[in-house]
Amino acid sequence: MINSWKRITIIMSLLVGYVGLDQFTKYLAKKMLVPGSVIRFLGDMIRLQYAENKGIYLSLGSTLPDEIRFWLFTVAVSVLLTFLFLFLIFSKKLSFFPTIALTLILCGGIGNLIDRIFHQGVVIDMINFGIGNLRTGILNLADLAITFGGGLMIYYVLFNDNLNNSS
Repeated sequence: MINSWKRITIIMSLLVGYVGLDQFTKYLAKKMLVPGSVIRFLGDMIRLQYAENKGIYLSLGSTLPDEIRFWLFTVAVSVLLTFLFLFLIFSKKLSFFPTIALTLILCGGIGNLIDRIFHQGVVIDMINFGIGNLRTGILNLADLAITFGGGLMIYYVLFNDNLNNSS
């Protein structure tokens, strides 16, 4: 367990820093990347390309009607993120590792929610990873935070005895 003030400091620092970085990279993508063009790095393992996503991860739900997407991806996600934030702030028994994992999920959720609110329900994506034809979808730093935080939580749930002994 970590004390409340230390936990809140960690949560707020990660939120401000990561959401700020996510929004800054999306701003740069919108200003500097030309839709339809691709910039390749590291032998094409990393690609930068501008994309707008109306759905969630890998464009799931992008073909739903606008009103349903609004209620699911903006309103429902806002409610879930609010509950997650309150849980993180007020939980008395949350140790360091799950605090970091859940805060990363919160950071990613807020980063993408900001896009939806200010870009008419669309999330800005710009990064693609892969080798040859084996590639990820086009994503952003918020997506990476959600994925990494989710992976950390799965790891924690599976191996929490070892982590609790080292916390």
